[in-house]
Amino acid sequence: MTLSKAAETSTERDTATPPECERRNIFTSVPGGVLVLFGTLLLIGGIWLALVGGSLYYLLTGGAIVISGVLVFRRNRLGAWLYAAIFALTIPWALWETGPDP
Repeated sequence: MTLSKAAETSTERDTATPPECERRNIFTSVPGGVLVLFGTLLLIGGIWLALVGGSLYYLLTGGAIVISGVLVFRRNRLGAWLYAAIFALTIPWALWETGPDP
């Protein structure tokens, strides 16, 4: 292999597009960012509510949604599963919070 051939190969490697797993796209960046934003707001409200003696649900849920958003932004499927778990656990919490009266 000649020197010019090695330099050409190096240049091709540097300008090549990143692998599919490293690319960001709008379908993961925007939902991930939105989840982080809303999770942060929920987390801040949850901290305040916990400090005044309220429910810890909002604090825990806000933190979990922030983590979910970061995972979605990084294209990790665990983020979607975590969000689904949060959603599924919100229903029993709401029923517990409101009590058995219809």
